[in-house]
Amino acid sequence: MRNVLEKLRVLQEEEEGRLQGLLKSNGACEQQRRQLEAELAEFRKDLQRLAEEDLEPETKASTEDELVARWRLYSVTRAALAAEEPRVDRLQAQLKKLIAFPQDPQPLSDSVVATIQEFQRLKAKTSRLCNAADVQLWQRLQRPLQDLQLWRALAQRLLDVTASLPDPPSIHTFLPQIEAALAESSRLKEQLTILQLKKDLLGGVFGQERAAVLLEQVATSVRDRDLLHNRLLQRKSKLQSSLAQHKDFGAAFEPLQKKLLDLRIRIQAENGLQRDLPGKQAQLSRLQDLVDRCQQSVREHCTFSHQLLELRHWLAVLTQKLEAHRGYLGPWDAQSREAEAERLLAELPEKEAQLPLIEALGRLVMEKSSPEGAAMVQEELAELAESWGALRLLEESLQSLVRNQQLQRTEVDSGKKMIFTNNIPKTGFLITPTDLISRHHRRARPLLREGEGSHEDFSQLLRNFELWLQVENSKLVRIIAMKAATAEDLRTRETKLQELEARVPEGQHLFENLLRLGPARGSLDELEDLRYRWMLYKSKLKDSSLLLTGSSPGEPTGFQKTPRGRGLGAFCRKVCCVALPLQLLLLLLLLLLFLLPVGEEHRSCSLANNFARSFRFMLRYNGPPPT
Repeated sequence: MRNVLEKLRVLQEEEEGRLQGLLKSNGACEQQRRQLEAELAEFRKDLQRLAEEDLEPETKASTEDELVARWRLYSVTRAALAAEEPRVDRLQAQLKKLIAFPQDPQPLSDSVVATIQEFQRLKAKTSRLCNAADVQLWQRLQRPLQDLQLWRALAQRLLDVTASLPDPPSIHTFLPQIEAALAESSRLKEQLTILQLKKDLLGGVFGQERAAVLLEQVATSVRDRDLLHNRLLQRKSKLQSSLAQHKDFGAAFEPLQKKLLDLRIRIQAENGLQRDLPGKQAQLSRLQDLVDRCQQSVREHCTFSHQLLELRHWLAVLTQKLEAHRGYLGPWDAQSREAEAERLLAELPEKEAQLPLIEALGRLVMEKSSPEGAAMVQEELAELAESWGALRLLEESLQSLVRNQQLQRTEVDSGKKMIFTNNIPKTGFLITPTDLISRHHRRARPLLREGEGSHEDFSQLLRNFELWLQVENSKLVRIIAMKAATAEDLRTRETKLQELEARVPEGQHLFENLLRLGPARGSLDELEDLRYRWMLYKSKLKDSSLLLTGSSPGEPTGFQKTPRGRGLGAFCRKVCCVALPLQLLLLLLLLLLFLLPVGEEHRSCSLANNFARSFRFMLRYNGPPPT
């Protein structure tokens, strides 16, 4: 009995242990079940919230911003579903643990499986929508590049077609197309510029590599567009210019056509026989006018050719003589050749005054000649200017040689040098006694008034006088070149010449200030050149005034033939003006020779020699011709 009882107790304990284990297992299963149900309910709630976010709207995205917003929604949803993956794994693990219990978990396991399937379906849908939005956004961003490719082909075709358009209708056809292409180009440029500014967005949506490739394509397309755009602008400007030329030609052609028609009618009328005496007289008058104009043109051309030929011949002869003097200027006959050279050079100012007159006459001939004839006249004037420049260079070279000879003789002379001046009055002009001293002798002498005034004041006065003389000389040249067609033109020209003559005292006052101030050693040559130009200007002004009195309407000043008596009288007056001061000077020298002290023989001889040298210098006057 005891053994049986012991066995029963053992069985009882085992049964109690089994029942307690079963009770504990039921409790754990129930707890696990409740926990799984709670987590499953929460997971379903999250899935429901994600599924209710309108992942598939009824309308398609029409703008780029809507596509970006949807792509961001899908990306956020996909990221949220990806974050739920650990929870799904936990649900599956809990379901496996629950299946291990003896209780039947079939309803709960079905719910878990259905929820996991819903999760997988939502995840696949979100991935599909996100990829579709990615593709649509990429295509939308690629659209400007595709439009640019189409526009490039259109622009190139327009450039090829409009390379040579024959007539205005074709220009009117293609010009609006070019303007539309330019407007489309500006729109594409704006889109591509906006696309370049979305670098961060492109990197976030497509990744840095794809974004870099896209931006490189955009930059290349922008450069190509700029080139084609500029070519289209040039072509548009060319077509507009051609169209304007056609319009201008049309506007100018109509009156020209009318004039040609009128001219044809007049020619037919002139060729036909006149019906009455007044008609025949009118026809004869027109013919005589034409003949008069032709004769006038022939006379002007003959005058120009004759004066040009004379001046060329004079230039050739003078150049030959000056070359001979420059080549044979030796010590044995230096003074005689210097005098001869200075006599030849004295002719330059008078001939130089003829240059503007010949140029003005040449311009008048050019106006009445064909383009080929005008070109020939222009070439002749250019050759004349070149010959004159060569003569000027030869003059400077010869003057340099003469100056060197005079310097050598000046160094030999130890006696006191006396400067004789000549004052030749001129009607309407004020000339100081120092105006006509030989410019070559003065260059060889030391400064007579060194130290008077400052170099700065002298330079300023020199510039002012040069500017004043240049302005006055240009006015005189323009007056000489004026064509006097009527008596009113002659009066106008005379008035202008009188104005220039009225301003001569002003220039003389400026020049006297220069002489009174005294130049520096380096400015003596400039002062001598300025003195020469001043004398030449006054001579040209006086000659122009004299020639004006013999001019008639229709002919430029200086182109009229003056009477022989007037020319001879002017020449005689010039000879008298030159000879009278020389004769007075000779008498003065003879008087001084008689007044020399008789007792001092040696001193008297020295003074006589000095006076003789000074007298010899005076006889070799080589300044500009007195006028």
